[in-house]
Amino acid sequence: MTSFVRLFGGALGVLIAIALASGAGIPPLDIGSLSGIILLAGWIGAWFVIGFSILPYVTFVPARGLIRRVLDLSTGEFVSAVAGLLVGLLIGLLLGCRWPTCPNHTAGLCLSARSSSRAWA
Repeated sequence: MTSFVRLFGGALGVLIAIALASGAGIPPLDIGSLSGIILLAGWIGAWFVIGFSILPYVTFVPARGLIRRVLDLSTGEFVSAVAGLLVGLLIGLLLGCRWPTCPNHTAGLCLSARSSSRAWA
């Protein structure tokens, strides 16, 4: 699995290099000359190496650390973390709801979330 992520990172790096070279003109090069082609090949190769080497440390290493820390939690800590996550999602949902379109039975919740969000801003 790690080799797939590394190759995917390399391919993503190549796509970034091509997008930068074609769209933004970074680095400025002349495709008609040999030095421009060599520079473009080096540019794409460098971005492949960057993507190949960095993507596992953005995906696998943090996920493994997170799994290790979650497995070390006690039952009470895990339940309180899940409850806190759910409360945070509910607050985000209430803050994101459209105020004029709130149904009548939730108007009090929406108005209280609205007033608390204005107090924080």
